Amino acid sequence: SIDLPFYCDFNGTINSGASAEMVVYFRPQNSGSFAATLTLDIVGTFAGDNSIEVNGAAYAPVASFNQGFEDSDGRMPVRWSGLISNGSPLHKVSVYNSASYAHNGSYSVELYNGTTDSTGIFLISPAVTELAANRVVFWGRHREGNLDTLALTVGLLSERYSGESFEPWQTIGLTKDYQRFVLTLPESEKGSQQRLNTGLTGGSDKSALQTPAVKFLAFKHAQETSSDNYHLDDIE
Repeated sequence: SIDLPFYCDFNGTINSGASAEMVVYFRPQNSGSFAATLTLDIVGTFAGDNSIEVNGAAYAPVASFNQGFEDSDGRMPVRWSGLISNGSPLHKVSVYNSASYAHNGSYSVELYNGTTDSTGIFLISPAVTELAANRVVFWGRHREGNLDTLALTVGLLSERYSGESFEPWQTIGLTKDYQRFVLTLPESEKGSQQRLNTGLTGGSDKSALQTPAVKFLAFKHAQETSSDNYHLDDIE
């Protein structure tokens, strides 16, 4: 058993000396830090610890960004993340330390495809709601000097860790020099911005843990040739 906003639906018996995998769901109704204890029911004689401490943190969605990656000290900023949905170790999404490839300062985010399969390489923002002026502004470039333009697609993820939930807005061409891009939210999304939030219903069982109606801004490496480095910076 465990208290909300955590839930575990494991139903089975773990015999002596055996192990089992169980999933603990975390579905908070508001922002903040949460902690709870997962307790396993014991039948018979038992010597040991039958409880597991779990923790989670939830953040409110944002309406705008001002992210230049300068305060990250080489690490991805809190609430920003990279996703490589096909799991290839040859791809990467990381904060890159070089003033030569940053628009301002020393840091930018690099998206790199180590193979021709770049179908699932994303830079992902914090959860968004009612984007300011229904748009996103950012700077981008590639560093392949012998190529003209390389494809980057911007859109939304409805599930943070699922590339299959990606909804593209627009594909643009990055050049070897930084350019400023201003992309407007599609008309189909403008009217639905009110639903981009983390609202949940209450309750005491799993049925109360509804999936949050939240989305994440995503920048997708969309080039089909291999070994292409992209750099993104100053996202607002």
